[in-house]
Amino acid sequence: MPKKKKSKKEEREEREELKKQRLAAIAQKREEPIIQIDSLSESLREEDQRNIEYMASEESTTSAELDADEKIIQKEKNAYQKEMDSFREPVIYDVPDFLLDSEREDERREIMEKLKFLLKHRFSLITIADILETNDYSKLDEIIERKESTYTAIEKYSAEEEKSKIKLFSGFKRVVGDDCSRIYAEQEDRMKAVLTILTEGKYFKEGLDAEELTKIIEDIVASVIDHPEFNLACQIEAEFMMFDAERAEKALADLRSRAELKELLGELRTISRTAAERAHAYSVMEKLITGRDRKIIPPGEGEER
Repeated sequence: MPKKKKSKKEEREEREELKKQRLAAIAQKREEPIIQIDSLSESLREEDQRNIEYMASEESTTSAELDADEKIIQKEKNAYQKEMDSFREPVIYDVPDFLLDSEREDERREIMEKLKFLLKHRFSLITIADILETNDYSKLDEIIERKESTYTAIEKYSAEEEKSKIKLFSGFKRVVGDDCSRIYAEQEDRMKAVLTILTEGKYFKEGLDAEELTKIIEDIVASVIDHPEFNLACQIEAEFMMFDAERAEKALADLRSRAELKELLGELRTISRTAAERAHAYSVMEKLITGRDRKIIPPGEGEER
């Protein structure tokens, strides 16, 4: 007996279920650590401490600026965790019209370039996969704004010419290892190829309706996200980003504490200098009025016994 052909509605529902399973698999992988980051933690802490010592002596960054940068990193880490959690119960939208209408090339190119921006700056495979799978492009501008703030904060401490400065979200290969680094780079290349296809509209063929184009687009995206090593790449990214975000938070918190102490000492010196100047003025006045040079606190008597 011939197998009953599925209706378009059944095919669409089946594809959406497969999408949910793919995203859930990424979320599940987040809970199965594979990178032995702990073995590097002590050496990284020692390196960070040396860098912090250097930064504390060289940087003129105020505690308020460091506090702001620390909050940016915290926001990125929290957003990343929220993104991972949302994969468990994803809300999937219809493929947007700009991907289905060949005439809307400018709009399609503009949006895909934003995804390429995330890919270029690295460590956004999960974000890009989420957007492509759920078709929720409405949050892209907010993500770009948040990421740009993070990149700007990182660059303040990661200038290439300053080799002794703290490097935030760097040393990827050293942390995850050669094999994981290679796997991740390969999946980045595969995602870049997909974004290029979508940008240039290479999937458009004459005579295809919206339903057929939708299936082609979903198959193109699935060709990357269903790859055996894509979930592994997402797991590598998630572990590295959470680890390095916490490392950055600690480094910035340490620098902020040192900056606060430096500012406090500066304020105390100002108070001490002002008090000394006033004490001298009062002493001069006292001598002029009474003819005596009176010491309120004799030398040595202000010390604790």
